[in-house]
Amino acid sequence: MFGVGDVIDGKYRVRGICSSAGGMGTIVHVDPVTSALPYAIVLKYCKEPDPEAKARFSREVRYLADFAGNSMVLQVLDSNLTMDPPYFVMKYYADGDLSRLAVRIQGDPGFQESMFNKMLDCISELHARRLQHRDIKPQNFLVDGEAIVVSDLGLAKEVGAGTTFTVSHQYWGSHGYLPPEFLTGGFKAATPPSDIFMLGKTFYTILTGRDPVYLAALGVHPAVFYVIERCCDLNPANRYSTIAELKQALRLAYDVVLARAKGMGTARQALSQIVTRLSSERKYVVDEITGFLDLMAMLQEDERSALMHELPGTFYYVLAQQPIESRLRGFLDQYAVFSRAAVQTFSYAETVADNMKAIFDRSSVPGYRAKALDIAIDAAELAHRFAAMDTCKEMITSVADDELGIAVAAVLARHRGTFVDGIETSRCHSDAVGNAILAGRRAV
Repeated sequence: MFGVGDVIDGKYRVRGICSSAGGMGTIVHVDPVTSALPYAIVLKYCKEPDPEAKARFSREVRYLADFAGNSMVLQVLDSNLTMDPPYFVMKYYADGDLSRLAVRIQGDPGFQESMFNKMLDCISELHARRLQHRDIKPQNFLVDGEAIVVSDLGLAKEVGAGTTFTVSHQYWGSHGYLPPEFLTGGFKAATPPSDIFMLGKTFYTILTGRDPVYLAALGVHPAVFYVIERCCDLNPANRYSTIAELKQALRLAYDVVLARAKGMGTARQALSQIVTRLSSERKYVVDEITGFLDLMAMLQEDERSALMHELPGTFYYVLAQQPIESRLRGFLDQYAVFSRAAVQTFSYAETVADNMKAIFDRSSVPGYRAKALDIAIDAAELAHRFAAMDTCKEMITSVADDELGIAVAAVLARHRGTFVDGIETSRCHSDAVGNAILAGRRAV
């Protein structure tokens, strides 16, 4: 719309195009007509003519204006929302966006931690005002020396506020970064875990240079990858719930990466405190349990296995309690790896089965209960331990809930040709479970 030499609003002369790649706006390099500034500026105007786009553009400017004087959010130097097209003026960031620092970030773990924390600080400023960004990606963090600011609030939304999106625009955003709930109506009711999902994808893209649609650990330190995976869990309830919680997990990860603390020693100390509370005080502290689970997940596999050998039976009862239960899926994945090696010790299959039964009996999530059963059956079958098999049978025949029955039937289908085929179906309280056992017999 505007070309070189054009004067906008009688105040700014265009001297070149900066970017036209944005969803709603075009950015042009401008000079003030009346007086010079000590720094370069750019002007962003709404390039879309429809009223809905203009309303979103104006909302972005109003949101940015609410952060006047905030060093972590893009600053509006001037604006005119009544002009057609509406525009605002901002500082020009010659260092570009965060993607231009990717190589340095990848090669310097200390700088990596610093920049990731600065990103979190920026988004924390938005969340403190109950504002969700909804379009987080590397390109929306602008670099100014060692500092960064968050930009592009065109899709931002205040918690509880209305939206200008029509039915035909259920969600917007950037492919690869969108949390799954945005695809099923969650875009209009975004929450902090939605932004945290996109932060995880952004971390991953910066560290690997790969498409963020699918996460692969190659090239990412295991401690950091654990944090990224939890950020990007498909279930919002399993992600970090706040930026503060994510920041704490990131600090623990970089304690490992930068060798600031001995991971195994710190984890063992945390476990000792938990065990003392459980045994002598008969209570637990949620933050101690979740902190320990984070520490353990960041250890090398052999260290993690050593710790799992030390977990008391009461620990498994605690895992199924709210709000700790949200961490259970990750723990069960790790325990499955551990147990396959541990049952080489002849009698350990009984311990595995007992531990998994503690979770099976107390968890409220059918998927977690089915996973615990799956691990127990694997252990019993690998070690050929009849006591462990009896514990598994007790779990299987106790199922009465239809939803759990379906999940358990799927587990039994995976273990056809094993001892589960011999379970007496008259003892089963679930038709789905009984039918799965019969199907296993017929398949042999």
